[in-house]
Amino acid sequence: MSIFDKLDKTKIHTRQISTETYVVDEDYLLVEGVLKDDRTKVSRRSTGELISAGTIHHMVIRLLLKLPSLGIEDLEVEIISAPYPDCLETCEVMNGMKGVSISSGFSKKVRSMAGGPRGCAHLVSLLLAMGQAAFQGFWTHESTNTNQDNIYSEERLRFLEGTCWAWRRGGKLQQTLLEKIQL
Repeated sequence: MSIFDKLDKTKIHTRQISTETYVVDEDYLLVEGVLKDDRTKVSRRSTGELISAGTIHHMVIRLLLKLPSLGIEDLEVEIISAPYPDCLETCEVMNGMKGVSISSGFSKKVRSMAGGPRGCAHLVSLLLAMGQAAFQGFWTHESTNTNQDNIYSEERLRFLEGTCWAWRRGGKLQQTLLEKIQL
């Protein structure tokens, strides 16, 4: 039993981020992400107003991704619930992500284009989670549509290399894949 299991606690907030990836056709994937924040208690806005318990943020982003580059061909932002009317104005800033590829440097681009006073922290969080999910969806799609002879390639290695500790340059997985490529 963890020390955290022993704590007497009351839940006050839940954030759920979910993503789903769909194959559209041989050239496109659709990734849909949903962020939902729920407060379980009456609380105050930063302006001092009381707000009831319930959903404070409910946002959806849909990405149409070009294969194999994972370039954002089109996107749609839907803000179902937000605490302030001004929040709705941030949908447009996400259009700047059209043409950006989900690849090395994606997180930095998202933060610089849509973070801080230019955009919405919640949409940025959702889009960053969607980038990781898109990668997983793409990999699932590719690995189920690739014949065994093409599964080991330098292109796949470049795609994976440096994405995490397990796929670090010089790591065991990278070396194993390099050996299979050279066979």
